[in-house]
Amino acid sequence: ADTATVESVPPVFVAGYLEPGASLQVAHYDRLAAVRQKVGALVGRTFVQARDVFDLRVLGLDAPHGPLVDHLIEQVELRELEAALDRALEISFEEYDGQVVEFLADDARDRFGSRGAWDEIRLEVAQAIESAARGSRKS
Repeated sequence: ADTATVESVPPVFVAGYLEPGASLQVAHYDRLAAVRQKVGALVGRTFVQARDVFDLRVLGLDAPHGPLVDHLIEQVELRELEAALDRALEISFEEYDGQVVEFLADDARDRFGSRGAWDEIRLEVAQAIESAARGSRKS
């Protein structure tokens, strides 16, 4: 089972929402657990969600090698990786636009809101998942 960590949110992110001097503590999973959970969500949801692919990219799953891919190789079964790869590639730009882009801040929308940006995000995540599938030790 994954263990959550409790940390303070940096003041720059919450300054406009809290009283001066107040802090906000939040519980979250570490990056390895979050990546594994997002891959599981890609496979397990009845309706695939573009936000799972976007979140994987934000979490840093964008390279065919590295600690996140190594973690998937060790922790996720081959059939789940293959299914996640297929599902990541089936999400259209229109789904991404409606499920992710419309909720982004304006500056992030400028950076991530185009069809080209979505293709890049989707392909980077797919390549990382494919790399993990090729190295998978769990069948």
